[in-house]
Amino acid sequence: MKTVKTEKGTELPLISLKGKDYLQVMHRMVWFREECPNYGIETSFIALDDQVAIAKAIITNETGKILSTAHKREDKGHFADHMEKAETGAIGRALANIGYGTQFTDDLDEGARIVDSPAPPKQMFTEQRKLVAGIPVNPIPQQRQIFKKAGHEL
Repeated sequence: MKTVKTEKGTELPLISLKGKDYLQVMHRMVWFREECPNYGIETSFIALDDQVAIAKAIITNETGKILSTAHKREDKGHFADHMEKAETGAIGRALANIGYGTQFTDDLDEGARIVDSPAPPKQMFTEQRKLVAGIPVNPIPQQRQIFKKAGHEL
């Protein structure tokens, strides 16, 4: 089985989904909690009935600043426990938005339903995730590297 190792050494299993490596939401949460134990994940339902669930997930830092918001709709016809599936999907998307698992997931891939001009997911380094999440790092060297890789100078 393929795995990915976190900075702290935890090995997270990858599964094959549609021929691609996929890091399940539960494992993205382990990774996120290792790096950001005081951050929050809040969920709510925008719509919920016998047939449809639309969940919303918000990720906040320790001061309550919102870092990511995501939604997921699930129909009971596609998944019996549509409430759980929608909530898990919203959490997965919110984590992917801040770099946890984007290189292993299609959560942000709209396929033929392109909404914007997506770029293929790239592996985000720990420093980049920390910058996105507002975690203090030695900013100047990391920012220079990030900008340089993007073709810019700082």
